[in-house]
Amino acid sequence: MMRKGFDPRPLFFQLSWKQIFTSWGAVLVFFAVLFICILEVPKLGNVFHVSGLLKIGAGVGLVLGGIIAFFLSKNVSDLTDRMKISTFVIVPCLILVPLLTCVINRLGSDDGRMEEFEIFEVEKIGAEEKNLTSQLKEGDYFIYVFHESELEKLRFNDLIAEPQKGQTINIKIRTGAFGWEWVDHIFAAQDF
Repeated sequence: MMRKGFDPRPLFFQLSWKQIFTSWGAVLVFFAVLFICILEVPKLGNVFHVSGLLKIGAGVGLVLGGIIAFFLSKNVSDLTDRMKISTFVIVPCLILVPLLTCVINRLGSDDGRMEEFEIFEVEKIGAEEKNLTSQLKEGDYFIYVFHESELEKLRFNDLIAEPQKGQTINIKIRTGAFGWEWVDHIFAAQDF
């Protein structure tokens, strides 16, 4: 004997078409945002003072995740279910919103300007890890330069010449939508 109101079909088949399309749309948007954030991670190393931008993005992500979690769990009475919903919403927002902040900062930037820097130090990427060097492209370096009295670490790829300590390089710097500067391109002295 079945209970009154009990539907033996799986939950998916109990949903309306609107709910199904909304659910799949949310999943596709989530994976699109995740893909964009994965593409942004290698570019984080060429944003000046990136820690400040990531901290602000994490704060915005925490607030945004909290607001979304509040509205999604408003009608849930069980405290355990509310915690599950809140965790499921807040953690991805806390991780993805800082990266989206960096993407928006880069996409809304100006034309840029050229600045000349002297290389303070050069480090071959993966020089300590022998197993990683085979996976790296030839000519990948971290270079250290002073920008606004702070030492900045930038990724440099130049297949023609190895950068040297004390060498002068030209860097195209762009100011993003939120005011954080980022490196668009690094030119060796002979390229400019």
